[in-house]
Order: sequence, then C-alpha cells, then structure tokens
Amino acid sequence: MRGTGSHDLVLDDVVLPAEALVYRAPAGKRVNQANPQLLHVPACYLGAARAAREEALAFAASYQPNTLDRPIIHLPHIGALIGEIDVELAAARHFMYSVAAKWEHPVADEGAGIAELGAVKVFAIRTALSVADKALRIAGAHGLAQTHPLQRLFRDIRFGLSNPPMEDSVLRMYHQQALRETGQA
Repeated sequence: MRGTGSHDLVLDDVVLPAEALVYRAPAGKRVNQANPQLLHVPACYLGAARAAREEALAFAASYQPNTLDRPIIHLPHIGALIGEIDVELAAARHFMYSVAAKWEHPVADEGAGIAELGAVKVFAIRTALSVADKALRIAGAHGLAQTHPLQRLFRDIRFGLSNPPMEDSVLRMYHQQALRETGQA
C-alpha cells in the first residue's frame, strides 16, 4: 500500500511489559508459519475497507444532485448498500477477532488454527473487495477521480489478493481437510 510507510518500522530502546506479548513459541519448538502475527494482513485490509466505508458515507451525506431535494444518503438503494457494507464488515471483524482469541487461549489442534489463519485472510480480502466495490457504487464516477480517496483505497485493497497465504492455497487446505474427514485422503 503505497504511502502507508508500512515497509519500515524502527524501534529503538523500547521496553514492553510481559502482558503485551502476543505469542511465544513453546521452548524448543520450531516456529512455523502459523502464528497470530499473520492476522496483521486481514486487519490492514479490513482497516482499508472501513476507510472506504467512511469515505462513502461522507460522500453520500454531502452529495445532493440537482434532481434531489436532499443528499443521496436518504435514497433506499444507497441505504441498502450501506447496510450491506456494515453487515460484511461486522462479520469479517468478528471472524478475525474470534481467530485471534483462539491464539490467546490455544487449543490442542494447531492444524485448525493454521487453516483458520488462512481463512480469515481470504474472508477479509473478499470482504474488503466487496466493501470497496459498494463504496464506489455509492460515490459513482466521483469516487474514480484521481483526487478522490476511494480510488486509491480500491486499488490498495486489490493488492490484498497478492498477499500470502494465497486464496487457492487456503482453499486447497480446506479441501485436503474434507478429504481426510471423509476417509478419501
């Protein structure tokens, strides 16, 4: 995401309390890719989706074409889009938080955690793409102007498709799990 400055983070002489630790690998255990730090990817893209929602709301509350006597936020189809956006964001946020909570209170089956870390990324990206699309539908051509924040959010969110784990890998993981469940593996 160009312009975020998220490519560099320098921390010098920072001391944090022990309770700030998110995850610690058990002593002597090799750290694999399944760790809660992977939740930063869906969190970033859900944040961008939330920003797209805010831009769409601001536009809808202020834009009043000559053919209307009040802003477009009062139109039923705009209200429906806003409702869809909010439902999608709520579902994705709760899914992500529930997966994060499982890492705070681990269970015996780490494999489920690995799959869910991938699933929450896939679900968050799908949600963010859908939200950005709906936000652009609300703003119309105005949202595509180079000066409008929505066009950049839309492009930034599209990049989520390129962040690992890739969707096809996550779907394959769930397919393999289904094969094992049915004795077909």
